[in-house]
Amino acid sequence: MKYSIDRPPLAKNFELPSRETLLKLKVGDLVKIMFREKDEGVERMWVIITKQQSSIEWSGKLDNEPFGEKMKKVIKLGDEVIFHPLDIIQTWEEKPKISTKMLILIGFIIISDILIFYYFS
Repeated sequence: MKYSIDRPPLAKNFELPSRETLLKLKVGDLVKIMFREKDEGVERMWVIITKQQSSIEWSGKLDNEPFGEKMKKVIKLGDEVIFHPLDIIQTWEEKPKISTKMLILIGFIIISDILIFYYFS
């Protein structure tokens, strides 16, 4: 293995997931981790959690194609990654769902635009 995982810095300008957020994570969730290849530096990539062995060791599968040429040689999409929960720099949060009223409004706007287009064509 020619990469390492960087633990994120504890700094005011580096926002990290809260303890509560980390404790809610489960198998199947997406988390972002910093991978370091000695010659290319750090690359942030998404990992799907596959196992939570203990409070200090979790496993996952890489869900990104690495960007760096050297990084591509040492890790690839689907590779197993072992990490500590405190290595996580970001979690994938579900986007807010659109309300029914908003969907009706969007549909109305689209239909109105189509009618206006055909009327003036």
